[in-house]
Amino acid sequence: ASHRSLFAQTVHYLARPHEGAHVSPLKVPPAWLGSGLAATPARWRYELTGDEQRELLEAMEYVSALNKSLVDLEVSDLRAPLLVGHVAAWLTQLGQDGLGFLVLRGVPVHAWPVPQAEAFFWLFGKLLGVPGAQDSDGHLLGHVRDIGGDGAHERQYKSNALIGWHVDFADVVGLLCLQPALRGGESRIISSVTVFNELLKLPGGADHVRRLYEGVLLDTRGSGHVKAITVRPLRYADGVLRTAYHADYFRTVHRY
Repeated sequence: ASHRSLFAQTVHYLARPHEGAHVSPLKVPPAWLGSGLAATPARWRYELTGDEQRELLEAMEYVSALNKSLVDLEVSDLRAPLLVGHVAAWLTQLGQDGLGFLVLRGVPVHAWPVPQAEAFFWLFGKLLGVPGAQDSDGHLLGHVRDIGGDGAHERQYKSNALIGWHVDFADVVGLLCLQPALRGGESRIISSVTVFNELLKLPGGADHVRRLYEGVLLDTRGSGHVKAITVRPLRYADGVLRTAYHADYFRTVHRY
């Protein structure tokens, strides 16, 4: 499929394999600490070269000339072999054999109107996987922007609410900065595997971890036209820990 509906994306992410509760620390590449990465930015950051930027500008001119709608654009429409040549290594970095994240700098968004930047990000995402809808409106590519949304009852990316620590329900999540905020707007990341390991160190930690393998109600904020769904914050199979956590949405489900 060219993309997944909200239902298909939710099922794809939440119905993942689970063998049983694993309650021992995991020594794997995604279990990192920020303090250990600060001195080695080359492990997690890549800046496009001048040649790669020029190639990308030319490639997006070609894409614009195709005059296709966003969902009709295919990977083959992106004629940027220098960029595409990195994808296999980046997918490894984003998977269980890597850190699980990557910072890509130097994307020439300053040279593109918003629709062209959207087309680039859509195609870049398709290089990494299958797009999935993010809400009941079927948005496949959304903007994190304060449009006056109610952060207590709606999806928080539509408001100016501080979004707490969470795991997005997708195998790969990307953010493209079009314009820095006048103030605030910083993105923060943390390793959920490291959180798992640290939780096990606490008194009674193993019991807390076992509870997270059980179902927990999640406030959907209206997505899927249902008020709440049950998710397992933790799943474990084939030596891989998979997490699904959103503190704010777990806490507000009580109103139902």
